[in-house]
Amino acid sequence: MLKNCRTCHSLFTSSKYDICPSCVEAEKQLVVEIKTYIKKHRQATTLEIARDVGVDVTTLLAMVRDGRLKMMG
Repeated sequence: MLKNCRTCHSLFTSSKYDICPSCVEAEKQLVVEIKTYIKKHRQATTLEIARDVGVDVTTLLAMVRDGRLKMMG
């Protein structure tokens, strides 16, 4: 089944994701970048992480909600 990627809107063959393989790879790289940042800046707030990594706060929170990132107390 063909779908439009919710991120870049390109047409792709449906997979278990709502995004195309290119965007899946880009998101995986972004998660690695965010985790690396958090390891170096353990006391960083959500806003600081978003600003310094260059990601939207809503995207960052969606990654937490989806289980790709974990919030620490």
